[in-house]
Amino acid sequence: MTITSNQNKQLHSLLSATNMYKQKANLVFGYSNGRTESSKELTIYEAQALINYLKTLDNTAEQANVMRRKILSMCHRIKWENADGSVDMDRLNKWCVEQSYLKKELNAYTYKELPTLVSTFQKVYRFYMKKISV
Repeated sequence: MTITSNQNKQLHSLLSATNMYKQKANLVFGYSNGRTESSKELTIYEAQALINYLKTLDNTAEQANVMRRKILSMCHRIKWENADGSVDMDRLNKWCVEQSYLKKELNAYTYKELPTLVSTFQKVYRFYMKKISV
């Protein structure tokens, strides 16, 4: 039996959510043991195995976004904001590139790298909060 329409919808949704859409052909090729690069030709079992894999990535991606949002929240509290109240991403990314431990922009940090970045930014946050409260 080939992939169901619901599985195909879920697969494409997960590919988008995990930013893996460009890797679709390679993933399908791998999960079909080299039989095809088209998701329409996957068996229901191959499709489910790929969906399960992408779900683990999606969970990791969401957990990474939680850590990024924590940094953004601290930015709001220390007033690293634009005139419209949004986080000044230019300022934050400049700090990340110049001061953070891996010297790259916020969204370039992986799930495994983010806990250290959050800890480092908490020190910045505490420094600015002392300046604000004085």
